[in-house]
Amino acid sequence: MWYTAGERYVKFGEVSRGIVHVGYGTSEDGIDWRKSEQTALSPRLDTVQPFEAVVSKPSVILVGKTYHMWFSVYSMALEADSAGRGGYRLAYARFRDGLSWERFENREILLLSPDGFDSRTQSYPNPIKMEDELWMFYVGNDFGSTGIGLATLKKSDLR
Repeated sequence: MWYTAGERYVKFGEVSRGIVHVGYGTSEDGIDWRKSEQTALSPRLDTVQPFEAVVSKPSVILVGKTYHMWFSVYSMALEADSAGRGGYRLAYARFRDGLSWERFENREILLLSPDGFDSRTQSYPNPIKMEDELWMFYVGNDFGSTGIGLATLKKSDLR
């Protein structure tokens, strides 16, 4: 199981922001779980701009011999940004070697719409298998208060 885990809070001026990563746990019976000491995915923090504080809400699917993860990333624009930087976006990683996730950084997997329900943010991806496609449901602005989206992808297009 991959899950959202809080690490700590960091103060940015007058704002405190949680630093959040994706953790991993295993279970023999689905009831008793053991957490891995190793973090599955961590935010890139101040190595990128805007500051990446959160990687969360992982959704993992096995296709062939590869695990594919879609997750939410929260980046903080440290100043007002009319260009739309910051906020939640969808991200993607894959797991082939059984040891580590390969994250596809700096690539938008789904563009924001110009003026629709997901014009500012996208988060909480939930992909499902539908024959030869993946259907990914996600929420838009204000955590879905204005709508839920559907994006599709052919399984054969996964790298």
